[in-house]
Amino acid sequence: MEDLIIIQDWQMSEAILWFVPIIAWGILGAIGGALIGGLIGSIWDKGNKIGMAVLGMKQSGKTTWYNHLTGDNRTSQTFDHVDIKEISLKFPGGKEAIIKEGKDIGGDEGNVSVYYREMIENNEVVLFFFNAYDYLNDIKYQREVNGRLDYIKRHLGDRMLSYIMTYADKLPDRNGSLNEVLNVLKERDFFKMQKGYFLVNATDKNELEKLTTEIFK
Repeated sequence: MEDLIIIQDWQMSEAILWFVPIIAWGILGAIGGALIGGLIGSIWDKGNKIGMAVLGMKQSGKTTWYNHLTGDNRTSQTFDHVDIKEISLKFPGGKEAIIKEGKDIGGDEGNVSVYYREMIENNEVVLFFFNAYDYLNDIKYQREVNGRLDYIKRHLGDRMLSYIMTYADKLPDRNGSLNEVLNVLKERDFFKMQKGYFLVNATDKNELEKLTTEIFK
């Protein structure tokens, strides 16, 4: 199984892409998670709960992500939204991340104007899910993703935003495909507003576990 690919901390070097071999996983966890870890750590220090906005395209893994965090088994389908109860996550060393009540919103275009701005402004952590394979192979899909990122860019402010790029298992070359996606994001000036980049097979429990650790460590 190939590892989850993580790119973070664009301010350190926009020109370098970090690809994760298995042996370097622990090292990257300490280095690549600097920005995310710093923000989450400050929330823990204050004893506050973490607000998480999960945004993204249809069938991109949003419900799968919530199922992973909550232990539920909801199926992905067309819906307006489903209320998510408070989530408590426990990590080695005794740390616990408490995620505030939230919403699992459907990926329909109409939900952008209804939910995105409020969810961005009311949460510290913002995740955007999209299908990496379709982004590279379907120009209509790519334009829809870019349109949503334009909207997010206008309302993000100084909040943390991470890309969750799914369907990595459909890509013939994970490293090369990630490079292609990031090049498009740079061309559209979306690269600088991001704090984390994750390419993941959302059907693989081990990769979701690693993703959870990187986001909330």
